[in-house]
Amino acid sequence: GSSPMLSSSPRLFDAPQAALMPLNLHRLIRLELNDCHGLTGACLEGPNLVRLCLRNCSTLATLDLRSPKLTTLDVSECGRLSKFPLHDFSLRGLRVANLTGCKSLNEAFCSRLVNHCRALRQLHIFGSGASEKASNARTRTRMKTKAGLSKLTAGRPKLTLCATKKEWRVLQAKREEVGERGDGLLEEAGGVQEGY
Repeated sequence: GSSPMLSSSPRLFDAPQAALMPLNLHRLIRLELNDCHGLTGACLEGPNLVRLCLRNCSTLATLDLRSPKLTTLDVSECGRLSKFPLHDFSLRGLRVANLTGCKSLNEAFCSRLVNHCRALRQLHIFGSGASEKASNARTRTRMKTKAGLSKLTAGRPKLTLCATKKEWRVLQAKREEVGERGDGLLEEAGGVQEGY
């Protein structure tokens, strides 16, 4: 059957009053649930959770995180993710967010995320609803999107925005120069190396 904390049943979200009960992960520090194609929603309460990876969960539409210590979030290739509330007490220390391929997360969401997560140092959005490539091919829309993306980093000199595959490759090359190993996100003890 379906758990109210991790949902594989779309009907949990049909009624506006329906909500996921939080899955309490009080002792967990790191969680990886990759390629969970039946997962449609998750509400995770992890007071000690530092790293969360839900990569390529193609049916994930709702993610409710209550994790004040989270520094690294990877929801890349979760193309249906569209409901992602930002709670006052959560994600304040987030340093790396990989939203690559999240086609349903738009520029407005990315702006709210950047404003909410003041410690954010890397935001990966290529292939997302916020990136230039995901926008309408008409020149006017592309220019508007590009201008909007530049606003994301305004007043945030330490924030690196990866909106294209080329920018991501440059970041990867820098990572390889310093001999880092990992999954594509620059981390060091739960955070991002300074200087990038």
